Amino acid sequence: PHRASPQSARRTKSKPRAFSIRSSAEAPTSPSPASSYSGALQATEIKERCLKWRWKGQYTINYFVAQSPSRSPPLLLVHGFGASIPHWRRNIETLAQNRAVYAIDLLGFGESDKPEGFSYTMETWAEVILSSLAKLFAP
Repeated sequence: PHRASPQSARRTKSKPRAFSIRSSAEAPTSPSPASSYSGALQATEIKERCLKWRWKGQYTINYFVAQSPSRSPPLLLVHGFGASIPHWRRNIETLAQNRAVYAIDLLGFGESDKPEGFSYTMETWAEVILSSLAKLFAP
């Protein structure tokens, strides 16, 4: 049987931390349903407002824009593995109060193309992100 080391035993006895971590996809703690949560976009609204552009002239990249009257630098939201633009639905409107917000679906995710046999690598996604920055934030 596995025995805990003295260090791990001490860690388990430590006092709980006073903060909590919540993902952007979690519902707010509120008596009202998430659909009526003020400041949250609905997934259908995001899908209707999304735009497309062609990466390398052949792959469609899906993106979303929330404009802001502020002159602050724009913000690009990039989802994690297995996610897509709607995962930002509870963050976009709040962030857009102070700056233009852009969100993209990386190649192979969400509403962006999912080419068969394509080599999905971190380097490829980095290229998509850099190209998105150049395309979306060009003066």
